[in-house]
Formats: sequence, C-alpha cells, structure tokens
Amino acid sequence: MTAAYRESKGRFIFHNENPKGSLKANDCVIRAIAKATGKTWEETYHGLCLVGLSIKDTPSATPTYKQYLKQEGYQMEKQPRKSDNTKYTAEQFAKKYSKGTYIISLANHLSMVQDGKIYDTWNCSHKCVGNYWEVR
Repeated sequence: MTAAYRESKGRFIFHNENPKGSLKANDCVIRAIAKATGKTWEETYHGLCLVGLSIKDTPSATPTYKQYLKQEGYQMEKQPRKSDNTKYTAEQFAKKYSKGTYIISLANHLSMVQDGKIYDTWNCSHKCVGNYWEVR
C-alpha cells in the first residue's frame, strides 16, 4: 500500500489523490474526479479550471464540476432513494452499488465509491448521498 492509501474501518479507505498530500487543500472535487476517472490530479484540475473559466466560476463550484463531468461523457443520476423514500448514506450507497465506480455528491463535498469502498481523506460514510455519476 502506498502512503496515499490507509485502510480504515467499514467501507471507508483513506486515499489522498493530492500530489502534495495536503489535507487542507479543499480539493475534494479534484480528488474524487481524478480517482474515479483515472486521470491525474493535475489533469483534472486543469480541465476543471478551463470549464470554470468558460462559465465564470471556480474549479470546485457545483456548476463547474457538473459541466466538466457532462463534457467528459458522464450522466448525472438523481439522488437515489430507498423504497421508503429515505436517503442513502454514503456507506449504504457503497453497499448497494458494490460493483463499479461512482462519483457521489454529499453536502458541501464530493467523494467517490469504487467496488463498494469509499475513497476519501476523511470518513464521510455517515453523510447522505445526493446526485451521483457512474464512471464507466
């Protein structure tokens, strides 16, 4: 295991895609998209900056990353709900969507799930999932 990975409890795995290893960079959008798509942090940041410039917004703003993901060919899926209409937590989402790669939006955060595991710099497994994108 590299320094970027560190196993944790449950479905959460510590992973920091940031090349400097910073935990205070507020770059969750870049980290989640880079890890999910297999692009480097730098490539992802550059792409988000270009979209941000074109729509006059910051690289990590919701309209920017939504447009970026759309341009990359990923379709946004609406917030999943259980049969009783309650929301899924990230942990529940990871369990239900245990095969494949997903970018998930949470309150003021973007994370990613791959094969039933949540990869992030902090354990967001208790947060509710909003919209999501399947990365194929």
